[in-house]
Amino acid sequence: MNGRILLACIAILTASCSGSDYTQPVDAAGNYTGQVTNGLSSCPGVWVTGAMADVQITVAQTGQNVSLRAEGGGALILQAEFGTTSFNGSINGSHVDALIIGSRMAMSGACVYTMNGQLSADLNGNTMTGSITYTPQTNNNADCTSGGVTGCARSQTFTLTRQ
Repeated sequence: MNGRILLACIAILTASCSGSDYTQPVDAAGNYTGQVTNGLSSCPGVWVTGAMADVQITVAQTGQNVSLRAEGGGALILQAEFGTTSFNGSINGSHVDALIIGSRMAMSGACVYTMNGQLSADLNGNTMTGSITYTPQTNNNADCTSGGVTGCARSQTFTLTRQ
């Protein structure tokens, strides 16, 4: 009996001193609706800062792994720009980090690139708020620099409510 108590104490001490920043994830799964707002863009192409759109997002979660899939009109835009409608990542406590990796190629002169997006969000009850930063992955051709693609970024903010 004393051996079991000692083992339990050692296990608790080891876990509490492990140095990990991991926090048990909250339940983020569900259907969300809300608005996304375009922020600044330094990338070439059409982008309207301040433009807002209604979005529908389905969040699937298994443990700390999450997938955020756009529905409706937002899905059509993501599919056209990225070749997918989902951000995939993880949740640590109530914080979500997820990526969308683009497969749709765009060109600017001899510059060939795809866009990727980094989503960062926090869940407070049934409200998810966050931002997305989109950046290009280029073929490193000189036209990428002269055309303003290299180093550019676009941003969006969003507020979603779980239904």
